Amino acid sequence: MIDNSESFKILAKQLVNFDKVIEFKTSCEENIKLIIDILRYDYVVTFHVGTITYRYDKDTQIATLEPEYLFSKDEYNFLIDKILNKLSSLKEEIIQFDDDLDKEKFIHDYLCKNVKYLDNGKESHCIIGPLLNGYGVCEGISKTAQALFKISNIESHIICGEHIDEHKAKTPHSWNAVKINDKWYFLDITFDNTISDDFIRYDYFNLCVCDVYESYVPEEYNKKYFYMCTNQLNYFELTNTEFFKIKDLFMFIKKSIRTNTKIIYFKFVNRIEYLDKNVLNDYILKNNKVSSIKYSSNEKLGIHYIDLNYKQRLITL
Repeated sequence: MIDNSESFKILAKQLVNFDKVIEFKTSCEENIKLIIDILRYDYVVTFHVGTITYRYDKDTQIATLEPEYLFSKDEYNFLIDKILNKLSSLKEEIIQFDDDLDKEKFIHDYLCKNVKYLDNGKESHCIIGPLLNGYGVCEGISKTAQALFKISNIESHIICGEHIDEHKAKTPHSWNAVKINDKWYFLDITFDNTISDDFIRYDYFNLCVCDVYESYVPEEYNKKYFYMCTNQLNYFELTNTEFFKIKDLFMFIKKSIRTNTKIIYFKFVNRIEYLDKNVLNDYILKNNKVSSIKYSSNEKLGIHYIDLNYKQRLITL
């Protein structure tokens, strides 16, 4: 394994120079995929690199990489300046926060507010789409988050693998592992980005691997990053909107309606008491201030989103 940052910088420089063949020595073939992963995901300057194929000679322990380049040298020189300027501008905003958690939330919120989930070719799969053009898919979004974490001095990793939906269908997916105040957390900004158009969601913000292991399957070579995420510091803990008893939840809803709160967003965790959607709906509509509700839930994580419409008060002249 290449075990120092200077060696990686040398390899990254060869990619920046558009070298067609790159060679290095490593004692084990299993390390090569991890090395390729680091080169493609941990360095902003290698955004132009697509697939990297490799050969390995066990006798000489020489690995030979043959990278695919997605952009020409002229395109690269034009784009890298724009990328670095944009990152520099965002860094000025990020450094206003002292705590890493606040920095992480800024990065999460920025990508949710400013990036539309859209596959528009190669730019959507690298930092260019999300950072410069406001669109991207999971690969581009997680790469952009990684770049923003790096300029914020927050340790993080991109994890590639598959997501399994409720129908057991598997699709390729990328997300992040992030280290906040010496603890590792699971973070999927792409899914939070796509859940809602007009409200920033935190369903997949700083979760524990135990919350998502049934739905996420990391590739073998980066499993260790996935299973490092053994901590939980989710949005609902931070905002005191995680409930374990229905009576406490209903009290919170009642207070929210009293103050004309438009969006009620919470997590309910209880293996004995079941939160029935119809009962919840009836409870809210019994309040004569509410005219209608729009309800959605993330059943696997116990997260609920309620959009309330209030009756207009008639003014008598």
